[in-house]
Amino acid sequence: YYDHGVQVDTDPYAALAGDPDAPRLYDSWREAAEAVGELLDTAFTAYKGKDFEAALDNLNTTFYAVYEESGLSHNIYSALSIEDREATDAAYADLKEVAVGEKFQRKAFQRNVNTLKRVLYAKADAIDEKEAEEEAAAAAEAAAAAQAAAEEAAASASSGSNAGLIFAGAFGIILREGLEAILVIAAIIAYLVKSGNSK
Repeated sequence: YYDHGVQVDTDPYAALAGDPDAPRLYDSWREAAEAVGELLDTAFTAYKGKDFEAALDNLNTTFYAVYEESGLSHNIYSALSIEDREATDAAYADLKEVAVGEKFQRKAFQRNVNTLKRVLYAKADAIDEKEAEEEAAAAAEAAAAAQAAAEEAAASASSGSNAGLIFAGAFGIILREGLEAILVIAAIIAYLVKSGNSK
């Protein structure tokens, strides 16, 4: 987590988090943002048809049921920054202000929808890019660890076979020297027996 650019251990903005443990509903954050965009377009359709209640209902569904429940809101500030989250929330607030206003402002509503969609898509793309970079780094690290483990296993097997060869060589020398000593002792005993000095 980051608090104004400083890394911290606990979530400094837990009230803004939604449910960080919610199951992931979309394959990418861009897909979640596009789901929000579709609902915003539906809200605009209702608004320009002067069905203000449906427009507001769609905005609330967009915010609470998709933006927050998908985890997009949480990831905008946990993966990017609180400033990014505040900018997105401000774009939502501007749109909602037009929706609940007494004056019908079709162009302002459409402009705010487009602004919010642009902001959301940019944030979602940034999160997806960051996650892809982290996954690539983790995969490279895992591959490097696997390569190091394979090299260590090969070195260990090689040193194990070398140790076996060294042992076999040493054992052969000891055996040969032992046989030579036995032969020398046998020759000395045979000489002593033949010369009558066996006692």
